[in-house]
Amino acid sequence: MNTIKKMTRREVIKQTALLTGYALTSSMIQGILTGCQPTSAAAEWTPEYFTQDQADFVSALADCILPRTSTPGALDVGVPAYIDMMVKNLLEDRERRAFMLGLKETEALAFNEFGNSFMTLPRKQQEELLIKIESAEILDEIDRRESRPQEWSFPFFLRFKQMALAGYFTSQKVGMEVTNYDPIPGAYKGCIPMSEVPKGRIWSSI
Repeated sequence: MNTIKKMTRREVIKQTALLTGYALTSSMIQGILTGCQPTSAAAEWTPEYFTQDQADFVSALADCILPRTSTPGALDVGVPAYIDMMVKNLLEDRERRAFMLGLKETEALAFNEFGNSFMTLPRKQQEELLIKIESAEILDEIDRRESRPQEWSFPFFLRFKQMALAGYFTSQKVGMEVTNYDPIPGAYKGCIPMSEVPKGRIWSSI
């Protein structure tokens, strides 16, 4: 038998850290726990903090991480707008500066690696670049933790990925269409066969 859990906001925090292998910052945890969630799809989004070029770049990055498949993608559930809100309202000043610098560095790496802007690269090259960045950040973090454990760190792509995942799993559309959603829950059943779970999905309380 498998234990079935509701996807609470605390569970979103745990799952996001698990999927990235990296602990969330206090500002990101605060954003999730206080109920921040995407409110609009990409077509309806006007950035509040980013310039339009930065917003387009953020959208392209989010779409690489969570593309539309048989389930909604990042752009379908408003993940870029969620990231815009997080950066504007919840990140600390040094986190915000590190995030914006990370956007610039990612664009510079696209030119260094492929001779073109990230936005104009084929999807395969975009994915190759992001995999390279993530791998480098992971290795850097391992080295930092071993040699300078007290040093503050904000690895850009790992944090961006966390924001994208948090925005995705706290969205109403994913809560209702990807995970199981029961607006009027019945009796609690802590341990039931997976065959009895609708579509084999985890539960959502978003």
